[in-house]
Amino acid sequence: MSSGADTIDSLASLLESRYGSGPITLRTLRHGKQIYHVQRAGARDWVLRSAGVRRYVASLAYLEQHNFPAARLVRTLNGALLVEHNDRQFFVMTYVTGDDPDLSPAPLRLLGATLSRLHSLPLPLTQESPGPCGMLPAREITYASSRLDAVRDRVVPAYQARFDALVEACDRIAYLEDLPPVFLHGDCHPWNSIRTPDGEVILIDWDSAGLGPAVVDLGFLLLSCETGGIPGAVIPRDAARLDAVIEGYCLHRMPDDNELTHLPDAIRFRNLVGACASFAHQIENGLPPDEPPWWWQRHQMAGEIAERVIRAIEDLR
Repeated sequence: MSSGADTIDSLASLLESRYGSGPITLRTLRHGKQIYHVQRAGARDWVLRSAGVRRYVASLAYLEQHNFPAARLVRTLNGALLVEHNDRQFFVMTYVTGDDPDLSPAPLRLLGATLSRLHSLPLPLTQESPGPCGMLPAREITYASSRLDAVRDRVVPAYQARFDALVEACDRIAYLEDLPPVFLHGDCHPWNSIRTPDGEVILIDWDSAGLGPAVVDLGFLLLSCETGGIPGAVIPRDAARLDAVIEGYCLHRMPDDNELTHLPDAIRFRNLVGACASFAHQIENGLPPDEPPWWWQRHQMAGEIAERVIRAIEDLR
């Protein structure tokens, strides 16, 4: 930044002059990304952000246009959605309050329903739309393959089989580009949701939102609910979690047969990208790869998860 670093005092002044915020308390939510919780005396809290401005603002504007439950953009005193400060763009949105997520059936059913409502929205057709989702297989698997290529000549014999398995998995996975687009959250998992005091489940963190196949969101949500997220040890399995997600999702949208055919790859691709990046990082830094590999069990589970989900959907049709 050419005109001085952003400080809490300078950002507070920005909010006062551009938004008429009044007395506030400013707390950093994410270091390095300029994301702040703005607490206002006697008024609803805000979030001030300078991360992922264009995509985030376009996404929230689209969601507001269609009355979808999400944080709402806060306009400046003169009606602007963005402000310039110290060579950065900032925007303000409402702060979503509620309970931390959990993996019990009731909130998962609501989360599935929220996601299907999102996927049922009319597509954005204006120039202000966010564009493609930031987490699509083609770009992500290309990145994963490039990370493996970068360490190809440094893999010792003891880890060659694991390297080969990752390369083969990247080569085999489908990019899902023949599926029709919907509006995606881009990073849909229980920990990106809030259960509000009135019982509604709201998605947060729209950094990757945009257009793409519905199974990209659904697949990652299913994997996260079944395994407890990535990486780390897989949590004990409970069929009620997947059943709840699918029951909620099918309330507003029923996946078609072509989408279900591609569901295994949609479930596994984010896990695979993380596995490739982790393996390459360990090789580059002379570290032993994880043992046992945290990603392999998830990779193998994808087909089984998809089969269970397909049976559940067929029962609901």
